[in-house]
Amino acid sequence: MTMQERLAAEQAQDLRAKAKRVLPGRLVDLVNTTGINYNIERDGVRLGHMRTRWGSRSSSGTISLNIGLVRLPNHLIDYVIIHELCHVTHMNHSPAFWAEVYKYCPNYKLYRAEMRKYRP
Repeated sequence: MTMQERLAAEQAQDLRAKAKRVLPGRLVDLVNTTGINYNIERDGVRLGHMRTRWGSRSSSGTISLNIGLVRLPNHLIDYVIIHELCHVTHMNHSPAFWAEVYKYCPNYKLYRAEMRKYRP
């Protein structure tokens, strides 16, 4: 393993450790704040490095969050988590879904635009 590969592996390990410390707790906080019916124990949360997505919610209910989220400002982390939580009610991106996102994150349009500055 080259020095660059070793450094990249260490950075990935540090990023994953920080994501494990930060993201599940933030998810719990936002579940409690919004009142959205999401049970982390039952439905689960998965942390990983996804190449093209910041987050997703599976049809089985699991929310997956990109570990790279911890590099973003807190308001964008919250936006992504709220976005995924709103998929509990609407498993699509319909107008009703966006109305739900707006209810918990009125600045979501600004945040969506800001997200374009970052890559997963």
